[in-house]
Amino acid sequence: MKRRPGSKHSVHYLTHSMKKVGRSVGRRKCGPIAKQVMSHPRIRPFILKRVGRLIRKDMERMCSVKVSSVLRKRTPTAMKSFSWGDLMDELERSSPVFCQLLKECVHRKRRKVSKRGTSYAVDDVTVIGMCAAILLRHRNTHMNLVQRIISTLLYSGHAPKQ
Repeated sequence: MKRRPGSKHSVHYLTHSMKKVGRSVGRRKCGPIAKQVMSHPRIRPFILKRVGRLIRKDMERMCSVKVSSVLRKRTPTAMKSFSWGDLMDELERSSPVFCQLLKECVHRKRRKVSKRGTSYAVDDVTVIGMCAAILLRHRNTHMNLVQRIISTLLYSGHAPKQ
């Protein structure tokens, strides 16, 4: 049975869920607070909007000219000395919320993947760095070191254009 948003049922639901949040605050447990707030249909959009703003602000800061980014350098020496670890350090330092979001999206158990008999370790740093490079390149076209390295490797390997 559906009820109007202003009915007694919705007020009861709101006070009941806020009581749970209050108990969790008293116990100093953050997980249940986040779970209750994100499960509430009227509060959730505000939280998502605020998190989106934080991520956009981090990406703007990372793409800013004030930050000497690894991804902005175009020289052949920068291409030779590029490392995913340096990119991760820069992400953690310049845009912590964006970096944490990518880590949570990519987080998985360590495992080995085998393909045609060879096995290799799946590295989260590479996946996170690649995702960050694609998203930052989409935001600012000058942040294209990773794409430039890939293009150079494909061109030097005589890969077809399609």
